[in-house]
Amino acid sequence: ILAVGGLERAISAMEYFPDSCNILEAACQFIASLVSDKATMDIVVAGGGLDAAIFAMYKARNNSSLQFHAIHIIRVLLEEGMSRAAMHIASAGGYEEVISAMTIHTSNKEIQLEGCMILWLLGDHYHGCRQQIILAHGLMVLSEAIRIHGNDMDIARSAKMAMAML
Repeated sequence: ILAVGGLERAISAMEYFPDSCNILEAACQFIASLVSDKATMDIVVAGGGLDAAIFAMYKARNNSSLQFHAIHIIRVLLEEGMSRAAMHIASAGGYEEVISAMTIHTSNKEIQLEGCMILWLLGDHYHGCRQQIILAHGLMVLSEAIRIHGNDMDIARSAKMAMAML
């Protein structure tokens, strides 16, 4: 798929139809499938897939499915230890979009878990981002995730680890 320009076509569709939640969501879902393979992660970042996912988060903040796919892309890249991705996410304002998604979709456990993990991993991989996350109300959304989903051990653990990292 990459060899025939699949990533470029998905990003082009997102740019051409920036207000179509369906296209943005389908493209994020496609990009999320690409980052599940370690061999394609660098290609996705270098080819603009990460930027496209962050852009989609901004354009369709109320679409929980799109937010989940985009957050998943960010979390997988960070979890694989891609420090270059961490710096890129921080400089592109990705942490702000994650915090926004967590704020808007408080009842969505998947978004809360992935968001807590991202804030934890960003603080761990890119220390320069810690203060930015705090200033963007990162501690507040982590506290809220614990308050709402405290009975979910994964969310509670990830949120507490993120808070300790910040």
